[in-house]
Amino acid sequence: SQPQKDSQPQKDSQPQKDSQPQKDSQPQRDSRGERLVPEDRFDLRPGLRHNAGMAKKKKCDWCGVGLDEDEGLRLIQPQRNLGASFCRLEHVVPWLMQKNDWHIWPGVEVPGEAAPVCAQTGEELEEGAYYLVRRRGDVVVADGFIGPEAVLVWARAGGRYAPG
Repeated sequence: SQPQKDSQPQKDSQPQKDSQPQKDSQPQRDSRGERLVPEDRFDLRPGLRHNAGMAKKKKCDWCGVGLDEDEGLRLIQPQRNLGASFCRLEHVVPWLMQKNDWHIWPGVEVPGEAAPVCAQTGEELEEGAYYLVRRRGDVVVADGFIGPEAVLVWARAGGRYAPG
């Protein structure tokens, strides 16, 4: 009876490769090929509006360290209600290059503090702009970008505190 038990998992695992549930486990992708992560996998309560994606009790999407409401950075795409959290600017770069898993955040809005031009290129921002938002208590600092490449270049250079 033991050889049958050992062979049963192999039989069960082979049909699952062709079965429908296996395909559903693949991450959803948007029209740009970016992976979308359903909000029910994270601590996001339905109906709760997030001010520029600055929800309480998030984790850094790169290293997993816990973040309170006024800690870290949030990279958001308001037009698509997507966001990601980071404990520091240095984690934005590898995340954009390697992981790029966006979370669905209901009610993400363009930060009122953001300038109307890209922080990297100086070009006017359009509807699909990205925003990197930092909050320290009541102070909110928001930088806008024309796309993920601009965020990447800006963050690699050191962001707002880049030399010269």
